Order: sequence, then C-alpha cells, then structure tokens
Amino acid sequence: MVSSDLLQDPSPAARERLWAVLFALLELRDHITFDQCSKLLCVALALSAAPQPPLKPDLCRQALGELLDVDQEEWSDREKLLQALDMLSNCPAALQRTQEAEETLDPSVQGWLREWERLPGIE
Repeated sequence: MVSSDLLQDPSPAARERLWAVLFALLELRDHITFDQCSKLLCVALALSAAPQPPLKPDLCRQALGELLDVDQEEWSDREKLLQALDMLSNCPAALQRTQEAEETLDPSVQGWLREWERLPGIE
C-alpha cells in the first residue's frame, strides 16, 4: 500500500474504508514489527493529510511555494490520526526500539531527557 497511488487522492468512502483497514491492522500491534509500525505510521499520515487543491495548467510554471500554503497544517481527520498515533505508540516493537535508542544515548543527554520529562505540561 505504501508504494501504491491509492493514498494520493482517495474518495471519502475509500478514505473511511482505508481507516477501517488501518485500525484493524493496529489491533494486531502486539504481533507487528517495528518496520511494520513505521509503514502504518506513513499510511496514517497520508490518510489524515488534507488533499491538496489541484493546480491549474496556467499556474504550473510558478513556484510551488507560491501556489500552496505549506506553512499551515491541514488534516482531513485529526481525531483518527491521534487515535492511530496512540495505538502505534503502544506497539511493543516501537516501545522496545525507543527503549533501545534511549539506552544508547550519551549519559548527559539521558539526564537532559529526564529533566525534560519533569517539566509541567510535558507528556
């Protein structure tokens, strides 16, 4: 699915079906690998991104930055994205990879991260 163009411009009905498939796969999170978690994250981000407006042929020579407002975040379904991110963050393979990465950090960085987590409002 990652190399497919199915995620480029799905209809609203297709988008809903793809979300259903994604959440069904995320229910199996205890059995998926870190690589699969990564790919599911890419799918979730692609599904939740708001579709870009089509470019008019007479504007194709202008710089893309002039045509699109790239500084603004637009999500077609932010709630489903947050739900998918929550499920992915509880994937055992992702948790293990995060723990392994934290263990290989320089001790000074580990101390900084512990202090950061103690700040109010940081989750």
